[in-house]
Order: sequence, then structure tokens, then C-alpha cells
Amino acid sequence: MTKARFIKLCFFLLFCLTLSWLGTIYFLDVGVNESNEKAEAIVVLGCRVHASGSPSYALARRTRRAVLLYDKGVAPLVVFTGGQGDFGGTEASTAARYAKDLGLQEEVILLEEKSTSTEENAAELAQIRGFEKIILVTDAYHSFRARRVFLKHFNEVRVQTVPTPFPVVLKSASREILAIAFYWVNGKI
Repeated sequence: MTKARFIKLCFFLLFCLTLSWLGTIYFLDVGVNESNEKAEAIVVLGCRVHASGSPSYALARRTRRAVLLYDKGVAPLVVFTGGQGDFGGTEASTAARYAKDLGLQEEVILLEEKSTSTEENAAELAQIRGFEKIILVTDAYHSFRARRVFLKHFNEVRVQTVPTPFPVVLKSASREILAIAFYWVNGKI
């Protein structure tokens, strides 16, 4: 094989890998917004808390969607998940505080504050409460893995996703591809 053909082949393979990567990111970010059928709980998956103690943009989006679903009467309880990160309170307590600012009442809030991963979110919540039917609220790119992980602990899991800005999708979905592979290899999905 000549050097010129080898270079062309390398560029072609790089092009194919790039298309595959972008296609996978697109697939992960399509998201799921299943029906507003009734459930026992709306479960907000945790996300980073800023150094100021305020919820990250993603956590705030997820919390707003959960409050909207609660206001529509989709479920009588909202569960916030997520343990202690690098800053502020737990992800769960930060999201709950923000939800209260949005008008959600304290008595409809349940916190799961020990978990540090999607798998731990599901396992810890299953120990706290044995729900049959839940609705997960997360970013679209995360919904594929999150739903499959939660199905190992709960009978019926539906997903409501929040829109994610494209630059965030490129970064986060790329990480999510690796997380899906890791969870699959380890039998978590």
C-alpha cells in the first residue's frame, strides 16, 4: 500500500468514527417524553451543585420539569436524589430547596441523599421506598442508561427528559457513551 493510499484510508476511518460518534450522541440526546400517565413518584436524578450552593443549570432544569409534572398531577410525591458533591449541600437537598422556591410543598418531597451515581440513586431509593411505578426526570442524553438502571430496581420506569444545550450535549453525551459501556460490561444495565 502506498503512503498516499494509507493516508486516505486513515482519513476515511477517522471520518467514519466521527460520524459514528456524532450519530451515537444524536441517539442519546433524542430523549424520551413518555405520557403523563399517573405514577407513584417523580424522581429527579441528581447533578452538580455550584460552589455558591445553588443548583447547576442541569439540576435546575430537572427540578423545574419535576415541579411542572407534579403541578399537572402526574404523581403525589417528588423524590430528589444525589449525595454530597464538591460544594454546598447534597444534590438532593439543593434541588429540594430550589423546588420549594418554585412553590413545591415540603410534605410532597422525599430526599435520597447518599448516592453518588445513577446505580446508587436507584439502589438507595429502592431501599427507602418500594415504588412500583416511577417517572425519572433527567437530561435526554442520560435517559437511556438511567431507565435501564432503574428497571433493575423498580417494576415500571418512565422517563421525562429536559432539553440540553448542544455544547453540553457534545461533552456530556461523549462521557455518557463511556458510562453506558462501563455499566454494560459490569452488568448494571
